[in-house]
Amino acid sequence: MRKFSQNKGITIVSLIVTIVVMLILTSIIVTDTYTGSDYKKYKLMCADVELLEDKVIVYYNQYVEIPTTGEKIKTGLPEAIANIGHDFYKLDINKLSNITLNYGDEEDIFIIDSATFEVYYLNGIEYDGNIYYTD
Repeated sequence: MRKFSQNKGITIVSLIVTIVVMLILTSIIVTDTYTGSDYKKYKLMCADVELLEDKVIVYYNQYVEIPTTGEKIKTGLPEAIANIGHDFYKLDINKLSNITLNYGDEEDIFIIDSATFEVYYLNGIEYDGNIYYTD
């Protein structure tokens, strides 16, 4: 006569090990997705700043002035920008042609350094523990 095993199914130990492995894999995926999202925002902001800087140069070559609203920004500048020591003006995106921004829009504040024509995103983007304002 054959003896059949009475132990059918899985043990509680193998069930716990499986659940722990699944939790570890899930946490890795969620962390990578969060980091990837921050990186994407940062790269989109950099692309917008580069596009605006290119359009500012084209505008300046055509009209011999920078496309600003005329509003000089004196307060509220982040320390990283304020320490440069140049004059900053609010960029008038409506004066620039064929602008489609990836991050932000016309309501967001982009400022321009009147000496170097470098464009800054005043709100900044936090990525990898730092806040970035330009590319």
